Amino acid sequence: MQPAYIRSFGWNLNENVERIYVPGSAYRRGPGTEVKGIKTVTASMEFWMADDLGAASGVEPFLAKFALDKYNTAVAATNPGTWAIPETGGTYPGDSSYGSYSLLPFTLEVGANKTGDIRVRSITGCYVNSETVKVARGEKCTWTWDIVGKDIDTSTGFVGTGSQSTAKPLDWSGVRIKWTGEDGNATYHTGCTGIEFTTNNNLEMVNDLSAVGQNREVTGYIPQGREVSGSMTW
Repeated sequence: MQPAYIRSFGWNLNENVERIYVPGSAYRRGPGTEVKGIKTVTASMEFWMADDLGAASGVEPFLAKFALDKYNTAVAATNPGTWAIPETGGTYPGDSSYGSYSLLPFTLEVGANKTGDIRVRSITGCYVNSETVKVARGEKCTWTWDIVGKDIDTSTGFVGTGSQSTAKPLDWSGVRIKWTGEDGNATYHTGCTGIEFTTNNNLEMVNDLSAVGQNREVTGYIPQGREVSGSMTW
């Protein structure tokens, strides 16, 4: 699956190699040896969603859940192509009507086809650590992901398959903002001119003794206290 309109994408792999300098260990004050630290993999992606939100397959609303909780198969069974936010089906341990405490891992593939030579980078063990959603009058709705991963591999072809919506990008004309006051009554606001909010899962990298091999890959991520912040103008 993929968003209809990817605006930018970048990734970084850091082997965290530390050079060790000791007196007399190398010629002309060069490093005497190196020590490899934990491999860290990060990525960032900015995208728009289609105006129909992938109506035929429900793919794009599914993407909106990656920073929130795991997906709900129960909803998809009764209403194909839809997913609930938060999770309510109890598909995974800890799931409830108040949302899952776990996130959905996934693999990202990014590449280019230059004169028939497909070059793909496959980023495995990904989680959305932070997601920012921004909507404003006269602008297209924008999602930004900050991603953490486990490793990056290379290949000559894409493994995953998916389709893109051909509908126009979702913009301010398709946005509705509802406000629930202290009295518990929800009303739609017509005077709002923009809203931006960030969901930060504060994922902590784990590297236990099972990863003492040469690669020193991350063995997992622990979700810390989720922080949600934002701003609205009207």
